Amino acid sequence: MAALRKSISRNLSWKILSLILATVIWFLIRLGLQEEVKRLLGVTNPPKTRLLSQLPITLMTSAADERGFKVNPRTADVLVSGDPMLVDGLDPAEVEVFVRLTDIQETKGSHVKILYHAPNSINVLRVVPTAVEIERVAAHR
Repeated sequence: MAALRKSISRNLSWKILSLILATVIWFLIRLGLQEEVKRLLGVTNPPKTRLLSQLPITLMTSAADERGFKVNPRTADVLVSGDPMLVDGLDPAEVEVFVRLTDIQETKGSHVKILYHAPNSINVLRVVPTAVEIERVAAHR
């Protein structure tokens, strides 16, 4: 009995530290496994929506096109959704709003649909407005 008591009390601080570390490692592994099981089963947090206001609309033209254009309105609001952590961390500059003018011949009073590009993990629910009015102006040289 004395030998058992002596083996337990020898290096007691190291044994307690080992027990604490083992417990912390066990909790971390368990938490990681729970998240992995949720991901495999498709159980996720409900998606979060976020409104990105006043994103500038970019005009895409051919490099050879020397025409100048005026767009009205100049900005758009974009409603996005996705994983809450990704939506909260989304930089508005990662969502591009643009109109393609490469196929436009006559621009006076033309209404062109607004296109968008967002990261793969982000869903774009709505873009307001859906189109812009394009007007040709004198090119700046």
